[in-house]
Amino acid sequence: MKNRIAILPVLTVLATLIASSTFALEKIGTTSMQILKTSMGVRGIAMGNAMVATVEGAEAAWWNPGALVKTKKNQVEIAQINMPADIQVNSLSYSRPWGQDGAFSAHLVNLFTDDMKVRTYEMPDGNGENFNASDFVLGVGYAQRLTDKFSLGGNVRFLHSALEEANYSGLSVDLGTLYQTNLRSMRLGMAIQNLGPDVKY
Repeated sequence: MKNRIAILPVLTVLATLIASSTFALEKIGTTSMQILKTSMGVRGIAMGNAMVATVEGAEAAWWNPGALVKTKKNQVEIAQINMPADIQVNSLSYSRPWGQDGAFSAHLVNLFTDDMKVRTYEMPDGNGENFNASDFVLGVGYAQRLTDKFSLGGNVRFLHSALEEANYSGLSVDLGTLYQTNLRSMRLGMAIQNLGPDVKY
């Protein structure tokens, strides 16, 4: 039994590497669901998004669901980001311990723009009509400590994106692991984010 437990982290890391090499495709030039690429939380932004192994508590919903097990008590994180072009992002994340070795989280993100002018080739200054765009993300996550050093977690998210009269709704999945080494306080974390079908309006 001990041998199986020792092999489990190695197999999980190997499976994660294979999956990430298969699905981690950067689609340059696409604009749909950019909210999923927006960094949440002041600490993560300040650390240059290097949060997969260091994140704890409610922030783990954004960076690595496997780290949710570091949640010691109920936590709430609220953030607002004001971006260029009058784009605003609001986020809320909640996490709590669940059972003896697990943790649960719920989170939501809302991105929206102010009204923008509808411009055409004939009327580059606007035709008198306005439009706006919005993205909405609602998710839940769960993590379980499989050994005293290794944990595994995941998020399931409902996505909705709207641009003028076009809209899209779908689901995405995140997977994450966290491994506490015996080398001082060193941790190893890995996350695969935003697995799901292509967005088609």
